[in-house]
Amino acid sequence: MTAPRTFATLLPAITGKALGRRGLAFGGLVAEWESIMGPRMAERTSPFRINFPQGQRENAVLHLRVATAVALDIQHLEPQIIERINTYFGYRAVARLKLIHATMIRPVHRGPHQRTLSAAETEAITRAAANIPDAGLSEAMVRLGRTLASSRKPGLPPPPNSRR
Repeated sequence: MTAPRTFATLLPAITGKALGRRGLAFGGLVAEWESIMGPRMAERTSPFRINFPQGQRENAVLHLRVATAVALDIQHLEPQIIERINTYFGYRAVARLKLIHATMIRPVHRGPHQRTLSAAETEAITRAAANIPDAGLSEAMVRLGRTLASSRKPGLPPPPNSRR
């Protein structure tokens, strides 16, 4: 039987095929794109490829998909965009952008269907968190309990590994 491993040790094997030669830096950039660029800019752009010079991990060219309607704006904002990206990386990872005109299609995120909880369910969740001495933590646990309970069908028992 193998010992438990941290997620960080498994990440390269999991993402290796998906990201190919682009590496983990590109994966982090894609995953954090909205927080790096802001929601408005992220819906009009998306990183496509990052090309580092041979044998280096800095001064890359970031190929950026952009909606054609905002390509000129993106071109004028290139220094600020590069600054944001390099701030994310913590070093001068990207030196310039190459814009690729594309239609931006964003998948619609639909969270799990939330149902309204009954008064008994709400009371049970509140009672379960009542013994927590820290008020902030207690409130957070109540919110978490409500979210989890509202995503399950009514009458279903809690997951098998949960506390009672």
